[in-house]
Amino acid sequence: MRNLRLSLLAILAVLCWSKGAIAAYGSTDGNATYVYRASFYLQAGQAYMFETKNLSPGGDTVMHLWSTTDSAQVAWNDDFEGLASRIIYTPASGKTGTYLLVVRSYSTGSRGSCEIWFQSQFYATTTFAGWQLEGGKELRDTHETVLLDGGATDTFLYLLDGSGAQLLRMDDDSGVGLASKISLDTVPLAEKPKTIVSLYMPEANDLTRILVNDAGADQDGDGLGVAFERYVCTCDSKLNEPFYCPWTGTTLNCANIVGHAKDTDNDGLEDRWEIVGIDDASHPQPLIKWGAHALHKDVFVECDRKEGVPKMPSAVASQIATIYNKPGSASSLANWDGTSGVKVHVDIGVSGGGQTYGDWGGGGGVVGLLDSVENPTLDQLWAVRRGVFHYCHLMPGGSSGQGAQWGTTFYTTPTTRVPVSRTSLATTWTLATTDRRNPGWRTASPIIRAS
Repeated sequence: MRNLRLSLLAILAVLCWSKGAIAAYGSTDGNATYVYRASFYLQAGQAYMFETKNLSPGGDTVMHLWSTTDSAQVAWNDDFEGLASRIIYTPASGKTGTYLLVVRSYSTGSRGSCEIWFQSQFYATTTFAGWQLEGGKELRDTHETVLLDGGATDTFLYLLDGSGAQLLRMDDDSGVGLASKISLDTVPLAEKPKTIVSLYMPEANDLTRILVNDAGADQDGDGLGVAFERYVCTCDSKLNEPFYCPWTGTTLNCANIVGHAKDTDNDGLEDRWEIVGIDDASHPQPLIKWGAHALHKDVFVECDRKEGVPKMPSAVASQIATIYNKPGSASSLANWDGTSGVKVHVDIGVSGGGQTYGDWGGGGGVVGLLDSVENPTLDQLWAVRRGVFHYCHLMPGGSSGQGAQWGTTFYTTPTTRVPVSRTSLATTWTLATTDRRNPGWRTASPIIRAS
């Protein structure tokens, strides 16, 4: 793992989690490395042999053989000959099927390259590795990766018993998008398991976040447990219990938050959405990649346009973000990270703006006819974004500057006259709701008012 030296501001910018092992529940960033895997169709009653050979200096392999039919390990080996591995396995009667061969490093530091041999014949040359940590063992504990801006794009998780001999679970895409998630949803474990964070395939950008969450102890309904929320300095209830937050260097008290405990910074976005993201089969929303911060107020906006109107210029999106990032002290906004302003993130369908604006899959589309301000067309706003993103319609001049109370949509022009449309932005963003995900819970915080 890399030993990152981050300034406090950089730490706050990514809600900086620890770099290294997780003591109990919490989060850490590190380098997800590739664990080799390959599928084999094996016939019942026939013996099969798998081997690693010609390991690179310092390399140490461990082999696991997994039945995809039974979702269980059927064989494993560590040191058959020196630090190389060998499995000889004969499927029992009725067990013809597909098996997955997994080759990992014995420890995080014993990575390398090797040859894979099958039935005494050369099969492949590969690298092998695996970033290993200990994790939670209680019922409903979760182990989950979070994909970061500029980091790995696709992960794979393995869960081993404490000794590392038994492969218990594996997962590819049960997290948000191409992130991975394993839940202990049947029985607790007798000892802390080993979690191996892997890349789905080798890639150059491998920075990944791993969360170990006591989800079974969640009290406020956001899917984050008491111990995990204390670690990241968000709230799981509104109890009067002051605590020291190492990420902010201040003492915080959840009794002082405004609104619901599941939204610590009261910006209308649940803590889990800002820390993990929102999964969706078609359009996952990795809000943290786009700048979400659970201790600082954020506003996410999708800007679509009337036919014939160009996409919002990047300069305008940047100017909007600058306007709302300046006013409001940390205390007046109740930003727990101690910094001022509101962070605005705009999906305009144009890439290159970092976490201020970008092409995040939804922005820049052409909207249909508008019925009225009170009944706007939402044909381009995905269902998963409703109640999360605010919706901007770019209109021809003379048709803008409107927005319905308790609505999602506002209308503006794609010009550089941002202060002119500032009132519309302030009105509709201030009155935006989160009705879709929390019926009866509306937030009308004055955080975006720009008078």
